[in-house]
Order: sequence, then structure tokens, then C-alpha cells
Amino acid sequence: KRKIEPDFLEAIRLAHSEYKELLEEDARNKQKPIHPGAVIQALKRQLAQDALICSDVGDHTYWFYKRFMCEGQQTLLCANMAGMGFGVPAAVACQFAQPKRQVIAITGDGGFGVAGMEFTTAVHNKLPITVIVFNDGKLKNIKKEQEEYGYPEYRVSFPNPNFADMASSGGGMGLRVSNPEKLDEAIKKALDSPLPSLVEVMVDPNIYIKAVHRA
Repeated sequence: KRKIEPDFLEAIRLAHSEYKELLEEDARNKQKPIHPGAVIQALKRQLAQDALICSDVGDHTYWFYKRFMCEGQQTLLCANMAGMGFGVPAAVACQFAQPKRQVIAITGDGGFGVAGMEFTTAVHNKLPITVIVFNDGKLKNIKKEQEEYGYPEYRVSFPNPNFADMASSGGGMGLRVSNPEKLDEAIKKALDSPLPSLVEVMVDPNIYIKAVHRA
């Protein structure tokens, strides 16, 4: 039987403890614009244990991967970060398949711009999905790559419509949040709504998360 070194086990315990502290810091964060990690923790506080979560592709994906600790929830993730626009259509499909469960799409302003109008499919079919839009006004992953290679920011920032108003005008419920103190209230209201709902969160465009940490 292979022996596990005590130092290795202690390193794992320490890393787990530090990770939990990081989640607690995110949960307490009240900065403006809103910290992406605070959105993840606010959502976690409101979700049912059997919720289905569909994560789109974008900067928010890393925040979800790294900061959401599943406790019974199921997740659908788009492989290899290759399908921007996955989130809302996936949520529609999940709600058709599981009509009695909470179904949530997590997307960014870029991903919602690709296939977000499938929200109207949810309205037409009376599917009470909840969409969380991380609005930072940028394709932030692309911006990060430009910076890493020493290039100036080029065509990754763009003006957005008010996505919450779009959801409301299309027959659903739309809420826009720029105050972190209102996050829990807005997410709960959206999850409790019998209508398809959308929570647009104005997040800080200048905070990055590392996808991988070297050991």
C-alpha cells in the first residue's frame, strides 16, 4: 500500500482551508462595481440543492469553475471554452427536460449577445428559467490575452443595451443590479418568479481570476 506523506496531506488541508476563506471573502465583498465572486456566492446562497446550472463561455466561466462549491447541484459546462452562447439555450433545454427543478443560466454580456434571444423561447413556452448576466462591457478573456501578449486593447469593449429591460419587454422579468447589497434580494425574486427571469449584474471589468495556479 502506497504511503501518503504527512506533509502532502497537510498541504491539502491548508489549501482547502485557504479556499474556504477565499469564498467567505467573496461573500462579504461589497465593492462597487460588483465583484464577480460576490455574484457567485449570492447565487449559491439562494439555490435549491437540486438546481441545474448551465454555464456559458466567458470570464464569468472561470469565476464559476473556481468559486462555486457544488452541494448537490448539477452543472452543465461547455467543453473547451469553445461555444459562446451556450448558456441560455442549454437552460431552455434543461427546463423542458426537468420542469420541476430550478434551472439557471450563467452568462456574460458577450454570451448573451450571441444567443440570449432564446430567452423569448422560454417566455413563449412558459419556462421559468433564471438567467444571470455578468455585464462588464467587454470580452474580458480576449482583452486579457491581448494584454498578456503586449498588445493594446482592441475591439473588445462595446456598449450594451439594458438586458433587464429587454427581458421585461419580451414578457419575462428583468432586474438590473449595481449595488451589491441588492444582490440576494434580486436573485431570490428571480428564482421565485413564475416567469422567465433575468438578473443583469454590473460587475467590475478590471478584476481577473487565474484559471490555473502553479503548484
